[in-house]
Amino acid sequence: MGNRKSREWMKRVRNQEDREHWENVPRGLYEDVSWQGCGARRLQLAFLPSFEDCYSWDIREVGDDAFFLYRSGVDSIWNQPVAIRPGYTKLEVESDELRGHLAALRQIALNICPAFTGMLGLDGTYYELALFGDESSGVRFQWWSDGPKQWEQLTKLAGELIGRFKSLQRVT
Repeated sequence: MGNRKSREWMKRVRNQEDREHWENVPRGLYEDVSWQGCGARRLQLAFLPSFEDCYSWDIREVGDDAFFLYRSGVDSIWNQPVAIRPGYTKLEVESDELRGHLAALRQIALNICPAFTGMLGLDGTYYELALFGDESSGVRFQWWSDGPKQWEQLTKLAGELIGRFKSLQRVT
């Protein structure tokens, strides 16, 4: 019985250390956090404007039916992500709302061809949206400013999500 309690205590300590690590160490935009109970990342949405604070939001699924939203600050140079700053802030939002956002994104059918316009931008806003499934499946879209015309449905929904996510308060 004593060994079992000891193992459970060590597991809790390791889990707390893992969480503290991700809340105190910078990481790459494509690096996922991991601690027991944080769930599977289902969406990552990065917002990198030229002259405002930059953020990345993750929707995570815990268990079969619970969704949570987290925000992190992002450091960028010339609108390109350099690192996610330490911290992983849980935001106050209903699980059903997040489930609805994911369902709306999953319903979008689009041409995956990126833009070939010959244009290059410096000022403006850079975006990334990634959806993650099971079995290591996922997709990632990147665009600048308004994005490719053929992705309009995706870029419009991403803009709506950013507006909503920016309005949310941290869980206290």
